[in-house]
Amino acid sequence: MTYDLTTMKAIMENDKFALYIVTELENKKKKLTYKGVRLDKRNNQQVEVYIEKTDQPYPPYRVIGFVQNQR
Repeated sequence: MTYDLTTMKAIMENDKFALYIVTELENKKKKLTYKGVRLDKRNNQQVEVYIEKTDQPYPPYRVIGFVQNQR
């Protein structure tokens, strides 16, 4: 799935990648977990990922997995 990222704000980015949150997921471990998009700025390829909010000041978020496309 391709998202229109022009209306979204990146939660983290560097010169190669940017992370965007799409939706919050329910998590039984009391950690904030989200479904999001990782944009590869080099070729504008979007990959759906699972993102977790960390307790650290840097990085505040981390990718914990990739969404498997079901076809």
